[in-house]
Amino acid sequence: MKKVIISFMPLIVLLLVFNASVLAGPLDSIPKDPYAQTLQPEQTISVPAKAGSGAHISVPGRGVFAIDFAVEGNKSLLLMLLTNDQYNSVLAGRQVTSSPIMRVTINGTASQTIIMDRGEYFIFLGNDASSNTVITYRATWRRTS
Repeated sequence: MKKVIISFMPLIVLLLVFNASVLAGPLDSIPKDPYAQTLQPEQTISVPAKAGSGAHISVPGRGVFAIDFAVEGNKSLLLMLLTNDQYNSVLAGRQVTSSPIMRVTINGTASQTIIMDRGEYFIFLGNDASSNTVITYRATWRRTS
């Protein structure tokens, strides 16, 4: 009786390569700063149509704030970085009278950076579209020398 040896190695390699590409995240193409502190871990949210969403962040000192993002498809969102006072005005239904720290329309996969001082801030993501828009984002901070 002959022994038949079947090699599963090519199949295993194929499965590993396939799984690695399927498990790649939307922000994997943006390198993380190894010296940065995470202020907002990577998360995926759906920003409601004609509305907004966001997150509070605490910046521990003067430094470089970065937000990495991936907006779905050909859609875009308004990204604003607000002070606590500006955020409280929005919550009270009042117009923000001063300029936001950052105000930019974002789309695709990219990063935005700005030098900021220590403080409490709010990342606001506004959606002017008539349908929900999915975004994956993370925020980091690195002290400047």
